[in-house]
Amino acid sequence: MATKERRVNRNSADDARAVIETILPNESERRAVLSLLADLIERANRASVKAWNLTLFSNGIRLNVGQIEVFTLFDFRPVTANFRIDDGLLSAVGREEFRLVGAEIRGPNIYKTAPQVLIAEVPLVGVQRVSGILLSPAFKVVDAAAARRPGRLFWWRSHSPGAIRYLGEFLGRDLPQPSYDVPLEPAASVQIEEVPILDEIPIEDQNVASAAVAGATEPHDAEFRERALVIRYANYLRERGIRAVRYRIELAGGAGDLFCDLWDARRRNLIEAKGEITRDSIRMAIGQLADYGRFLEPDRSAVLLPERPSRDLEDLLTHVEIGMVWETSDGRFEDNSGGRFT
Repeated sequence: MATKERRVNRNSADDARAVIETILPNESERRAVLSLLADLIERANRASVKAWNLTLFSNGIRLNVGQIEVFTLFDFRPVTANFRIDDGLLSAVGREEFRLVGAEIRGPNIYKTAPQVLIAEVPLVGVQRVSGILLSPAFKVVDAAAARRPGRLFWWRSHSPGAIRYLGEFLGRDLPQPSYDVPLEPAASVQIEEVPILDEIPIEDQNVASAAVAGATEPHDAEFRERALVIRYANYLRERGIRAVRYRIELAGGAGDLFCDLWDARRRNLIEAKGEITRDSIRMAIGQLADYGRFLEPDRSAVLLPERPSRDLEDLLTHVEIGMVWETSDGRFEDNSGGRFT
């Protein structure tokens, strides 16, 4: 998939319309999803006028409250509307309703600072059916996130007034804009934002299991081992019905390209592989995941390794809320995240 637009004007209702209606071409599904988003915006504004932000991207939209992404909608296939909900307010009946519409509930303990938060990935056709049981646990997350961080965070400059105006026009509702104790227009005056182009590319399927080539240096050996490890892991996921791809990220302004190792769109997992287990390679993986994550907006990230690392390196990754996946001696894969990457 490649985004069709290089640039998005966050002050433009027309740009918001183009992005959102591309992702949600069916009007009834669009109304169901955006009505829930509008409810979350109104709730967030009542909780704190400066603790929330709606950000338009060239391929999606995201609502932040405090440090939590309470709603995300991106053009990753299949498209799902993703809500953060409170585990304590989701009843057994509610879980069954989510199951019946094909929604996936993930968590708890996904967020270190909010272990009770679940992620509900709801297929578009099922959003209207579960809307009645979704709002109460979603509001609980909004309230808690705003209470924890009631003031503006660094992302206030990415707020998109045009997206709020589009939602209001489409739904016929007078929706609020946040107030950050500074005029919104200067923030939106960085209106024309160059955004990267994301190109989906296949994971190479050729056999590169043997890294020993004449004259190869150690970096080449590690690179071949890493590449072979990615292919084995992708095949392992494929056997479980999970499609994995890579993304080429064409940076704005001609700044070059980035390539992630593996993207699991169904679970929004971003994976960076390393063919050797050293402190330097783990630290490099942390930086790469942070870099790629700016553009792909994963729900979870992990480092893929040929075997389980030392406890100290595992503690390092846990400290920065990054998971691990490693290959076992019998060719399977395990993780330290309750199976979220396997």
